[in-house]
Amino acid sequence: MKTKKLLLSILILATTLLMAYQGDIFAPPSAKAMDVTVFEHNDNWIWSYDYASTTRWLAQTFTPEVSHIIKSVRVKIKKIYPIKPYVYITICPVEPTHNSPLVSQVLASGSYKFRSSRTYYDWIEVGLGDGALLQAGVTYAIVLRTSDPTVHLFYWYKTLDRYPGGVYWYSTNYGQTWGGGTGPDMLFEEWGILPSQEPQMFANYGNTAGPGAIANEPFQVGQTFIPQKRHILSRIYLHGYVPFEYEAQFTVKIFATSGCLPVGAPLATASVPYELLPLPGEDYWITVEIPQEPELQAGVMYAIVVSHTASQPFGYRWTTDTDDEDADYTPGTMVKSSDGGASWMLHEICDCCFQEWGYPLEQ
Repeated sequence: MKTKKLLLSILILATTLLMAYQGDIFAPPSAKAMDVTVFEHNDNWIWSYDYASTTRWLAQTFTPEVSHIIKSVRVKIKKIYPIKPYVYITICPVEPTHNSPLVSQVLASGSYKFRSSRTYYDWIEVGLGDGALLQAGVTYAIVLRTSDPTVHLFYWYKTLDRYPGGVYWYSTNYGQTWGGGTGPDMLFEEWGILPSQEPQMFANYGNTAGPGAIANEPFQVGQTFIPQKRHILSRIYLHGYVPFEYEAQFTVKIFATSGCLPVGAPLATASVPYELLPLPGEDYWITVEIPQEPELQAGVMYAIVVSHTASQPFGYRWTTDTDDEDADYTPGTMVKSSDGGASWMLHEICDCCFQEWGYPLEQ
């Protein structure tokens, strides 16, 4: 009897666990970014230190070997009694000629508040919120300042010239001009995550009922869209065809927008060889890899623009929905240019068929 009761209890427990977790058991595994880890760093032995204040800013440039999303920065500091300052850190690009920090273009920022006035000699970690995508082989700057106006009370430790991927800088006028660029390196660690390694679709429209919008120079066609998540754009799928095989250049560009129209220089550009463009009767979807992989922000409108150097009637037909005065893709619309992209106009009664894929930068 006891054996039967024990077996029954085990069966009930197993059934309960299976019902509770069967969704996870039978669902495919979801791809996740790796855990936060240290990427670039300089943690060699201490040689000296330099002081920071409200006006005197310090910086260390660094060059990632691996593209990643920076999430926090650790710096080794010395704080002298009796202050309780804020420490402000920003991640900036560098000026291309001299590689000095370009503080007018902040990629990510954060602050750290000391709760005690006691003397402090150690590492502190400054979180950077959502962070920023850093590209491998590109140099960036960690810029540090404090809320305390007194000099010689807050220090950032440094080593001899030990870090090969960057240099030390200082500014005595709020980052307007910089000195240094040689000699020691500051003690730092920059921590982050790798983007998800599985691509996802972020925006799309697939109503292929319409005849299509024709792109042939100087006429260009675009479709605006709004991502719901911050991500890296890696690939575009387009639905369309060319009526004849013709040696013309087919180009896809990604733009920011203003007033729902493409604006500025393209964020990314890609081309498709003419022999890969679909002809009538073939599968009309084509894949366009975006090599620059720009970072797109959630809730911000962008535009996919196609151009084709053919003349009529050889132009590319980008499939649209029916011209029924009721466009179905509410986050965006088709846009047109008749002067090679110099000016644009809305075409709010149609949408072009597309898919936009990439790697998420947030959950």
